[in-house]
Amino acid sequence: MFQLHPAPTFNAKVKLTVPGQETPAEVDFTFKHKTRTAIDDWTDRLSTERDPGKEAPLLMEVIAGWGVGNDLSEANLATLLDNYPASGGELVRGYLRAITESRAKN
Repeated sequence: MFQLHPAPTFNAKVKLTVPGQETPAEVDFTFKHKTRTAIDDWTDRLSTERDPGKEAPLLMEVIAGWGVGNDLSEANLATLLDNYPASGGELVRGYLRAITESRAKN
């Protein structure tokens, strides 16, 4: 059902590259809803921030939960980003895709 005020969180699967595996791992994430203006601000800050240490705090602004098996924390997210170099971009793209595109079910 469509509502004028969306739910504060939503769930989406994000494909994360795992080195040495042919197919990416699909990980469940709970994301926080942001308005268009807030998304624009967030993406601007992502594009201007080049310090890898700032990536986890910025991503924590939109991630409310995950299916990784460890508690979601800024430190655990930083570990994921460090261990899986492609994951930062994949998380950003996954969030933006999930918040801006509807999924068609067959």
